[in-house]
Amino acid sequence: MKRLLALMVAAMLCSGCSALPGEDRSFAVALGVSCSGDVWEVCARVPTYQTGGGYLTLSALGSSIGEAMALLNASAPMELHYGQVRLLIFSRDLAESGQLPELLRSLSARGEVRTQAALCITESSVKDVMDALEPATGSRLSKALEAMLQTRQKMGVLPCITLSDWLRMGNRQQPVLMNIALEPSTGNATLGMDAPAGRQATEGSGKLQLSGGWLMNQNGRVQGSLSAMEMQLLTLLQNQWRQGTLSLPDGTITLLDAKTKINAQERDIYCDLSLDYSASAYTEEGVQQALLDHLKALMDKLQKANCDALGIARKLMVQCLNTTEWNEMEWTKIYPSATWHFTVHARREA
Repeated sequence: MKRLLALMVAAMLCSGCSALPGEDRSFAVALGVSCSGDVWEVCARVPTYQTGGGYLTLSALGSSIGEAMALLNASAPMELHYGQVRLLIFSRDLAESGQLPELLRSLSARGEVRTQAALCITESSVKDVMDALEPATGSRLSKALEAMLQTRQKMGVLPCITLSDWLRMGNRQQPVLMNIALEPSTGNATLGMDAPAGRQATEGSGKLQLSGGWLMNQNGRVQGSLSAMEMQLLTLLQNQWRQGTLSLPDGTITLLDAKTKINAQERDIYCDLSLDYSASAYTEEGVQQALLDHLKALMDKLQKANCDALGIARKLMVQCLNTTEWNEMEWTKIYPSATWHFTVHARREA
């Protein structure tokens, strides 16, 4: 026993710099990045560690992302750590510039950044969004954010692509990234489930809206967006959402179960969607026709953005004998003009 204790002490002494205790670090719950011209801004939402709790937003400007983060760390009351980050929030301009993939690789290479952090895009001010991140009464912000994301995922209105997911996808699939924005305070904007990403009012109410998503194309640029309803359809096709209330322009249906099968043969993609739903004003034929129309419109939007969100490339890759055969297929050129064949089977319970 004494020998074991001696070995443990020796290991601690030989391990170099030991981790700082929790009270000597400031754990960021969210990290935001925006870029305007040559000026980068980085924001972090951190606890105040004061009696009564509370959170504050730290921000710093720099001529590069590295300089901005270094200045952010220097402005913090304690050493910043990113191991508890739940959200990585990026401005729409930055996401559309094509710099996001390199930035994500840089953040993942830091090691301390939590790879399970969800990737978010906002067209609101990143700093204003960070300021609006507040926990529900009596809960920590980290737990409140997890509850918010889980609730919206159960509704099918929100994608939740993490840094780890993005790294794993590589060139085989393009993600749809979460939309986060301040709720519009003006009366002419659409709120709630049908609020589209990409068309928010310029003035916010101070409350956060999480619904819809942003399409990333095969060159790593965000290009186009999906509304909450379109996200529900996409998550249906991804088999990530099978039960709940599906919102359609003319009404809603309550899904009891849904399953999608997708097969691909070069330029032809076959998608079979089967669903059961409870008693509704929609007839089975009405549901089938409505879904066919909206699914075709959804695929048209994905193809125009060159966003293979369903991972069709992965299905075709396994059909190729080798990498050379796959490269000769030139999928990036085929995908935008591929033909989708949809079949919808709807069964209404009495």
